[in-house]
Amino acid sequence: MRRVQTFRLLTAAVAAAGAILASALPASAATVTQIGSDQYTNTSSQHATQVEPDSFSFGSTIVAAAQTGRFLD
Repeated sequence: MRRVQTFRLLTAAVAAAGAILASALPASAATVTQIGSDQYTNTSSQHATQVEPDSFSFGSTIVAAAQTGRFLD
């Protein structure tokens, strides 16, 4: 029983700390910038389907990639 109470207290403390940290972040930290869109209009592929995004950074260089215009076959 004591473990359950300790676990609940710890869970509540972590949740409270997360809420405090989230509210302390400036609004600009949550800004989302779209860097790509599916421009293809051919009939042989699916559109508006940018998926499998990934990114890598080294120093000040950032590279991002995504799959665009998926084909079913």
